[in-house]
Amino acid sequence: MIERFNFTKKLMIFGALVALMLGFAILATEASARNITPEQAKEIALRVYPDAAVIRAELETSRRAGSYFEVKLMVDDVKVEVKIDAATGEIREGYEKNLLEVATITPAQAHEIALELHSGATITKTELEYEKGVLVYEISLKQLNGRKAEVYIDATTGEVVKNKAK
Repeated sequence: MIERFNFTKKLMIFGALVALMLGFAILATEASARNITPEQAKEIALRVYPDAAVIRAELETSRRAGSYFEVKLMVDDVKVEVKIDAATGEIREGYEKNLLEVATITPAQAHEIALELHSGATITKTELEYEKGVLVYEISLKQLNGRKAEVYIDATTGEVVKNKAK
């Protein structure tokens, strides 16, 4: 019986040590995946949009893209985002330029197109972002009947990519 007790005790100690080592490994992995802070990510994003207001910076992780900060900003009533590598602080490809300068269609022109599709509606939100590799204005509207609608407009051609009413 004493031998069984010693074996059980040793097994419990071994299990506790394994759990402790796993905990430290997880903490080390998280720390190595993120070398910049959310505040630093915000500062980096403001280099692209110096006159913007920062809404938030969130750490995102995916198998394909790794860890990055998604910094949301507001520029003249248009939401934009900048994706910043969490380990290096480098701005991800496609986000290193001011998207409002990349777009050939202005927010006002995009609003006009959306309102032509939903006459009498009110625009509630405008975002400029990449959707499946295409730079689009995502315009949210409140229709006269109270229902919501979303219109996606290609920011370089003015073409309506998606128009969905709820």
